[in-house]
Amino acid sequence: MFFKRITVILLALFLSVSLVDGQSRKVRKAIAKQEKRDRMERKAYEKRRKEVLKKRYEMQSERTKELMKETKTRSDQYHSRGKFQIINKFFNKKKKKKKRKKR
Repeated sequence: MFFKRITVILLALFLSVSLVDGQSRKVRKAIAKQEKRDRMERKAYEKRRKEVLKKRYEMQSERTKELMKETKTRSDQYHSRGKFQIINKFFNKKKKKKKRKKR
């Protein structure tokens, strides 16, 4: 009786472990192939996008190119302002705070 219980428990444990393994090899290969295809499509899209942006930039006049460059630098500064706050907190010189005049 005791051995029957142990064998049933071991059998159930073995089945649960084999079911946890989940997907078959074909399914894993198909998923990997799909992910690779997605990566390649994304890479090709980014390459085309860069080419189009470069072409649009080359079509502009010199003055417009300068304005585009200024706008890009301002945008990059705006978007990167919170990235290194912790590092700047410890390594940058502290600015003196101006005292307010009392009225």
